[in-house]
Amino acid sequence: MGKTTVAHGEFLFAGLNSFEPGQEHASHAHEGEDQLYVVLEGSCLVQVGVQEERLSVGDAALALSGVLHSIRNPGPSAWWCWRYWLLPRASSHPRRRSEALRINTR
Repeated sequence: MGKTTVAHGEFLFAGLNSFEPGQEHASHAHEGEDQLYVVLEGSCLVQVGVQEERLSVGDAALALSGVLHSIRNPGPSAWWCWRYWLLPRASSHPRRRSEALRINTR
């Protein structure tokens, strides 16, 4: 598994992740940080909360703060994605507390 930081600002982090076939990032959560994964190459199985979906090029998954999520590359080829973290900041806007959002960008 490879991770590279592309940009890190006051409210946004952007990086690239890569997983070889069979690699995974075990279930975990981030308090105070939302994460958005956008698939660039290959496909993966993403679980956010209780929902699991296979994502491929152009798909995205959103894991909101505090929600367990994991990623696995079942193969047969390498998988690459953009990974964005929306960092904590004070906000007066109420947030919708859904666990996951799948975005089809194709």
